[in-house]
Order: sequence, then structure tokens, then C-alpha cells
Amino acid sequence: MADQVMTGRHPSRTLLALSAAFIAVLATVAVAVETGQESWPLVGSVTTGRIDFAGRAYERGDRAEEIQDGFVRVGTTTHGGDIYGEPGASTSTPVLIQVTQDDDIYWYGLVGGP
Repeated sequence: MADQVMTGRHPSRTLLALSAAFIAVLATVAVAVETGQESWPLVGSVTTGRIDFAGRAYERGDRAEEIQDGFVRVGTTTHGGDIYGEPGASTSTPVLIQVTQDDDIYWYGLVGGP
């Protein structure tokens, strides 16, 4: 005991405070992901906030219940999601497209106009 120096610091309290802060941040991200407001930042998401398609940028909008009538599969995202649009959308500049994987479907709108 004589070899130990009392510094007045409590490493266990510091560790506890850091752990609590980490858990709070993780919980905030989890809630945002669960409510559809954000995607996991460390995992490539199929439905990211912005995608490139046919040489143009598209920004994610609202969730969709189903693929729009008349839309066909016109491409894939870099993370493996399917892109749907009007027939011929891959050779034109569609204003709206949909991106889906599994049960998630999102609308994406053209950024910057046609």
C-alpha cells in the first residue's frame, strides 16, 4: 500500500462517465435509425440519403408502401438495392425513382431539376 500514490482521481468514475456518454450516443443513433430518419453511419446502407443514378444525383424522400404502378427495375445501387422507375428511366432523366431492398422502399427525387 505504501507504493500506491493517491492522486484524488477516480478512474472508475471516469470510465463510467465515458461509458454512459457512449451508450447515450448509440441509443440516439438507434432511435434515429428505427424511426427512419437516418441510416447506420458505419454500415453501407442500400437506402442512403443520396444516390447517383443515370449520371444524376437523387435525394431520399419518404417511405413508400409499394412500388409505383408501371415502374420497372432500371438499375441497382452500389450497395445492392434495386432502383425502380418508368420504363426507359436509365436512358432519360426521371424526376422520381424508388429504391428498395427487402421490405424497405423509398422515394428519391432528382436534385437540381431535369
